Amino acid sequence: MTFAAKTVVIVGGGFSGAIFGLKLHRKCPDWRIVIAEPKKRLGRGVAYGACGPDHLLNVPVNRMEIGLVPSFADWLQHRRASIAEALVESGLDLSSAFVSRRFFGDYVEERVNEALDSKSPVGLSSVRGEVVRLLKDDRGVLLTDGRQIKADIVVLAMGNLPPRPPGGPDSWLYDSGFFIPDPWAADAFSDITPDEPLLLIGSGLTTVDIALRLAQTGHRGPLLALSRRGLAPRTHAAGGAWPEFLHDRIPASALALTKLIRQQIALAASQGIAWQRVFDAAQRAPRYLACGTGGVSSAGASSCVICGRAGIFIGIVWRRG
Repeated sequence: MTFAAKTVVIVGGGFSGAIFGLKLHRKCPDWRIVIAEPKKRLGRGVAYGACGPDHLLNVPVNRMEIGLVPSFADWLQHRRASIAEALVESGLDLSSAFVSRRFFGDYVEERVNEALDSKSPVGLSSVRGEVVRLLKDDRGVLLTDGRQIKADIVVLAMGNLPPRPPGGPDSWLYDSGFFIPDPWAADAFSDITPDEPLLLIGSGLTTVDIALRLAQTGHRGPLLALSRRGLAPRTHAAGGAWPEFLHDRIPASALALTKLIRQQIALAASQGIAWQRVFDAAQRAPRYLACGTGGVSSAGASSCVICGRAGIFIGIVWRRG
């Protein structure tokens, strides 16, 4: 099937926006595709940009393939010396290694930059600027510097919104230096002393990332992570396998899928198989999940701690008192 040539503006050049632009360009090479991003580097976003060398991917290398050439694993083959520690931890098995998120950011950025062509009237290009709104009298977007980009299609890929204050009666706290609204900001912990105690609201993977970041910069004060359900992230367990079980259960509601996955986890545990293998099996059927679920259920909230998989550093950091 062929499509009439169009102009597409993608608002946001983080991971989602950049990969969408790259894959749309491969599908429709005669289209004009413009990524509008205020930051200098494309394809990273917060997840693969605002991270240090100790911040690992949540899944091993073989779960990070996104259909690009070269594959992420092949790209890493030429950088084995830089990921020696991760290779040792995985028994020299690259496919099961947990590498730094920075490497995946480098990989995606390289693939996007290879495809950019600012001189051609069609193809993939980028503009350095922030979109403030859609045009009023025409299709397209307006940038903060006054530039306008006319487009047939506008794609919003602005990533996660900044975290909101938790609320409560003491609103004065949010205007003081005691409160850090965005832990990924470059200066978030610039005035924290090495022995200062910190309260972290939440106990998910972001908390682990922040603990690693603080430890890397020499912080040795007590850290208290507050969890609504008293749960901590679990370390990744290697080994074992679980059969695919979703292909004949879709379509289904998010609640039904949550119950099914929990049943499969319990069954796997009774056989001495790690719960991660159940999620591996579920992820082998993304095409069913993409079109079969009719919405998001709050039932998944209580299982969110086990959905994210992390490397062995969690077990080390979480014992820090």
